[in-house]
Amino acid sequence: MLMTFKNLLGFTMKQGFSLLLLSASILVQHSYATSVEPQKTPQLERKQDEQNAQRGLIARPHGTLTDEQGKLIWSYDDYEFLKNYSGNTINPKLLTQAKLNQNIGLFKVTEGVWQLRGFDLANITVIEGKTGWIMVDTLASKETAAAALKFLRTQLGDKKISAIILTHSHYDHFGGVDAFLEDKNIPIIAPSGFMDAATSENIMAGSIMGKRASYMFGMNLDVNEKELVDSGLGKGLSFGTVTIAQPTILIDQPEKKLSVDGVEITFFNVPDSEAPSELTFSIESKNLYCGSEIITHTMHNLYTLRGAKARDTLKWVKYLDEAKDYNEKAKNRNFDFSASLAGLG
Repeated sequence: MLMTFKNLLGFTMKQGFSLLLLSASILVQHSYATSVEPQKTPQLERKQDEQNAQRGLIARPHGTLTDEQGKLIWSYDDYEFLKNYSGNTINPKLLTQAKLNQNIGLFKVTEGVWQLRGFDLANITVIEGKTGWIMVDTLASKETAAAALKFLRTQLGDKKISAIILTHSHYDHFGGVDAFLEDKNIPIIAPSGFMDAATSENIMAGSIMGKRASYMFGMNLDVNEKELVDSGLGKGLSFGTVTIAQPTILIDQPEKKLSVDGVEITFFNVPDSEAPSELTFSIESKNLYCGSEIITHTMHNLYTLRGAKARDTLKWVKYLDEAKDYNEKAKNRNFDFSASLAGLG
């Protein structure tokens, strides 16, 4: 079953911005915010972060993405001013994160695994299966997902999509699913309770939460050194067509092993952590672990200003400890810079 949130609620993202399901802490720099003392542009304190963020780059996109009416949905170049920025209006730590997040494009993680970064707020992880691509998460909108898929095929070949994995119930990870459903028989794997968690929050409190979110995420700010600089977990959020699809396979056990297009994957159900419905997974044949969004390369929030459910800290820490123990035992050592948003880390 495929539907858009317009079908569910009677309006779209463009009509009120009331469908935000994000849980990322968006960092904006507004001209009326607390000023930063004059200082030199800081160098990246952790050179390893810079190396990790650039490692494996294959190609970088450029230009803009618009809808049929010509309205801007996404720009790949808006934040290029950060490269030569030498002012004093941006908090040094925010500037460091913003520069790291500016490393966008198609990246190779290891043999048979790639990531598409900077095509939206979230990332897409691509795993080569026996017959096609296994797509992990689908970005926030159909338009950005379609653009990312086109870019992938331009660089790596025109393979079909053989499976979709949705890591959790925040729409920046499932909103573009319609762009990947080229065949109605494509399996969609998601954590238990996915549909309830993905829809209930915005049906019950969508209107007021949307108004609060527009302030939290800097919806009306321009991209420049005094307003919108970065979004913490990624560069920003697209404003296209948000879609959703009914999962065909649910991960409803603490640990569940599946063969997905010939790839043996161990899934872990981690509900009530960063999202009410969430999973992580491991591919031991590639020494890989996907931490979904329970592992991020930032200090993730526990409570959002927009009013989403507060995270259960005790459960979240428990899942992190279990992930650490599992990965040490499995000797999983492929850690990618973008550990959040279904990044392999």
